[in-house]
Amino acid sequence: MPDDREQAIRERAYSIWEHQGCPAGHSLDHWLQAETEIENDEALGIRHEGKLEPPPPAGPGDLEC
Repeated sequence: MPDDREQAIRERAYSIWEHQGCPAGHSLDHWLQAETEIENDEALGIRHEGKLEPPPPAGPGDLEC
């Protein structure tokens, strides 16, 4: 796992932990949730620097000239 991806997961897990009121004993749950969210973002073409990349065109009619 690349360091930048791991860092994005770590930051998202921390955010989830804070949002849930900083509960103890749920770090693995937060990590797995963050990992899933990051994977979903990557699949949708969302970069973690807050920039959105358009998804690849679905067909010939979707290409822009």
